[in-house]
Amino acid sequence: MRAVVLSYSHHGFGMGRTALQLGHELVGAFDPLESERATMAETFGCPVFDTAAECLETVKPDVALVSGRHTLAPDYLQACVDAGVPCLFDKPWADCADRLRPAVEAAEAAGLWGALTLPTRELRVCEVISKSIADGALGDLAHFHSRLSTSTPARYDNMPSAWHNDPSISGGGCWAVECQHGIDIMLDAMGGQPVKAVAGVISNAMFQRPFDDYAAGLFRAADGSTGLVECSYAYPLGDHSGEYVIRAVGTNAIILGQYTADLVGQVQVHTSQGVQVYDETPRSDMMASIMGRSIQALENGDPPPIPLRQAVRVLELQDGVYDLARQSSATNGPHLMAAPAPRPA
Repeated sequence: MRAVVLSYSHHGFGMGRTALQLGHELVGAFDPLESERATMAETFGCPVFDTAAECLETVKPDVALVSGRHTLAPDYLQACVDAGVPCLFDKPWADCADRLRPAVEAAEAAGLWGALTLPTRELRVCEVISKSIADGALGDLAHFHSRLSTSTPARYDNMPSAWHNDPSISGGGCWAVECQHGIDIMLDAMGGQPVKAVAGVISNAMFQRPFDDYAAGLFRAADGSTGLVECSYAYPLGDHSGEYVIRAVGTNAIILGQYTADLVGQVQVHTSQGVQVYDETPRSDMMASIMGRSIQALENGDPPPIPLRQAVRVLELQDGVYDLARQSSATNGPHLMAAPAPRPA
């Protein structure tokens, strides 16, 4: 397929590089910064444009690979809607649900094909949880827990994605940057039922920077099941990118996905009959897998594996945790936090 990349940073770079690896052609690129456009021209060897609309209208691609700053990415999705170009949309989708919702509603009204590229959906543990719920092996889901610890916020300093550390663009810190993975998997496990944020804590105690470096959100689904999603910037800088634990507790089984001491992914299914162990999907394979599945669905005329609406559901819960946590000094701080961008009216 003929693809364009809308916005650079490590998100756009990763999507563009993966598209080339999958055998697709990059025919255009856009970023609001001239320096990043120059990098894209050199990296991808394709024409670059000053605006997303100009890129889409001039090149007329088969698909757009969309990412970008939290406060600007919804505009790039809207440009795809206006041009009628299908898209793969990588997080960050927006700093809040209110900023993204109009573009998603416009895409749905126009019948635009759009898919989210959440690589953690390709984890084997997600497949095992889904299958175990479908065939009754898990029983009723009672509790869900996700913990994602990535390396320090210094990894964004002096990088094209330095805006991740600017709450006026990102909306916050680790919760605004990383919680989407855990919330998405939780929502998938809980099905289409309503889910509410019921408690939240954010902290900047570790690095004392003006954004959260630890956050936890507690959720309750309509059927009474409970979810806990944690994020942090606590993992030491080094060769390994972080820690990821996913746990689904049912009335018949416990499913646990984690990385062992030698950094090998493993899925364990604990039942009264014993423990069954599966190999986890290698992290290096996950983005290619979700992008490959999504583009194949587009080519086949099938629905997107993860539709755009899921981003709004995730951001609504992300916002709910921030709203709860920011109400009290007992759940916010302890050091001064910068204010996020005002939400759209």
